[in-house]
Amino acid sequence: MQEFFRKALVALILLLIVDALVACFCIHQSHPSTSLIPTGRGWPHWRPVTTTDAALGGTSTIRIPDPGQQSLRFDFRLTGAASYPYVAADMLLEDSQGNAMPADLSRYTTVSFVAKCVPANSLLFAMPLFDAHVATPGEFWTYPSPSTYFSCSERGTPVSLDLTRLSIPPWWFGVYKVDPARQSYTLDQVAKFVFGISHRSPRDVDSHVEISEFTLHGRDDRYLVALAIVVVTGWAHSPSGFCGHTRARLPRACMRS
Repeated sequence: MQEFFRKALVALILLLIVDALVACFCIHQSHPSTSLIPTGRGWPHWRPVTTTDAALGGTSTIRIPDPGQQSLRFDFRLTGAASYPYVAADMLLEDSQGNAMPADLSRYTTVSFVAKCVPANSLLFAMPLFDAHVATPGEFWTYPSPSTYFSCSERGTPVSLDLTRLSIPPWWFGVYKVDPARQSYTLDQVAKFVFGISHRSPRDVDSHVEISEFTLHGRDDRYLVALAIVVVTGWAHSPSGFCGHTRARLPRACMRS
């Protein structure tokens, strides 16, 4: 009988170890994340692209002095030549061949990054989405672009944004004759991430922006369900369960366990 309990104890310890390992794996997988900055550490791939108000007759400028791997850095200067001066630095998503290609980011719900601005600034974050019913491929101004604003300081400001609760600008619905009640969107065709200026961005001032630690975060409850199934199944066949099934044959042993 002592041999029986020794084996049962070993089986119980092994079950606890397996459950702990499975729990660690499933909990980690239930919160997927990928880092796009620093570059080279995550998927999808991207390249920096700049946009200015030149098409509107503006003379604002923006440049990326060094497309390094540790951050997205850009310098810009807004001028008053255009009615609505504008510049932006984009993280254009692409495939493994370097071609612009929307990415399926539906497993992610939030993004976090650190924003440093000199001087301190308020910037726009936008996420153009390809919509085959409205948009023309490659013409990003036709894409619905959920967006929001964030502040950044000279010392660096941690920013966390909910990608599922951004707002599509009202003008887009009017220009492309889309029902303004259609505010919902999905993240399965994300074309790029945009860092643009706001109405509070300084004019005629040399400005610098640095975006670092850009990471996408998500949640996948399927792994938690799998964890529950594994734990329940494992304990159903545990030594205590076995003892319960054999209570009629080993009443005293089971009573002691």
